[in-house]
Amino acid sequence: DSLLASLSPRETLMFAARLRLPMAMANAEKRRRVNRVLDELSLTRCADQRIGDVDRRGISGGERKRASIALELLVNPSLLFVDEPTSGLDSKMAEDVVLTLKRLAQQGRTLICTIHQPSYKIFRLFDRLVLLSLGNVVYNGRIEDVEAYYSSIGYDTPRGENPIDFYMAVMQLAPGEEPEGGGKAGSDLPAWWREQAKAYEEKEGEGEEGILEFPSSASSNSLGGLMSRNASSQSLVGVVGERGGGGEQQPPQQQLDLKAMAKDVGYGVPRWYQCWVLFQRAFVDSLKDTDKFLGGLMLKGSIGLLVGVVWLRQGKAAEQKSIFPVTGALFIATTSSVLDTLFACILTFPSMKTLLLREYKTGSYSLL
Repeated sequence: DSLLASLSPRETLMFAARLRLPMAMANAEKRRRVNRVLDELSLTRCADQRIGDVDRRGISGGERKRASIALELLVNPSLLFVDEPTSGLDSKMAEDVVLTLKRLAQQGRTLICTIHQPSYKIFRLFDRLVLLSLGNVVYNGRIEDVEAYYSSIGYDTPRGENPIDFYMAVMQLAPGEEPEGGGKAGSDLPAWWREQAKAYEEKEGEGEEGILEFPSSASSNSLGGLMSRNASSQSLVGVVGERGGGGEQQPPQQQLDLKAMAKDVGYGVPRWYQCWVLFQRAFVDSLKDTDKFLGGLMLKGSIGLLVGVVWLRQGKAAEQKSIFPVTGALFIATTSSVLDTLFACILTFPSMKTLLLREYKTGSYSLL
């Protein structure tokens, strides 16, 4: 949710469009795309409201989440990673955000989300589920099949309990550890999954239909490498180069070279235009932050008035001794200007660093 508090969602998206979309695209077309994204994420009602922060009231938490997602939709990506979209939201806002993600997935996009303590209603909105324990896959398949899979290995979901909470509790049990409320002791869940996944792969290789669906190239013991879309259902599958149980590794030429890919990433606009847009954005943000803007004006005016009164007419006489008062006035004015700017940068650095890292990693602009 790293957004400039003084800007509105429409202004934020417009500046992002100028940074990420080609310069050849007309501004009218960029505005149409911004309006379409706002409408798609149900942000039209609050499009011109201030985003706000902890000190200044603005849009709601769910609207902030959707505004962050809207920044990525400007370039119409086919694959979208969303990290904990429901964290810090109440149940209604969390459901609205996940419903928005569900609608985007139904339009042909692939969305990969990390989710934190979802309710059962939110849990059922997802198409596929990947459970990880210390980096090892415990389950990777359709949502409707996870309960049957856990039952097949001896863990029946208790009635009246959120299934995902039960699965997470089972995953946290060490092998042989007894749960507090009774039931089956903990076991090596990644090993169970490796055995089950291989069996399903063998059934698919023989043309039989199993409970779960996996591509023949899917790994059964780790989540890495590629995430691709199943052509029939837009579900997410993991494709990696190494299999569990001593399987062979893919040839080096078939693996992704992320460093080489990063070097080939281009930007929609040149660097000089990036600097110009960022300057405009910073100026508008400062101008709309009335408390900060007026405070800066009063501070500069007060220091200027103080220096003018103390050194009034000190350098009027063209004599050697008048050099020292003028030097003192110049020193005070220079020190005040430098320190004010320096302390302002220090105070805003933590929040601006988060914004910088997010925008840089998403390809909004380069670093000089």
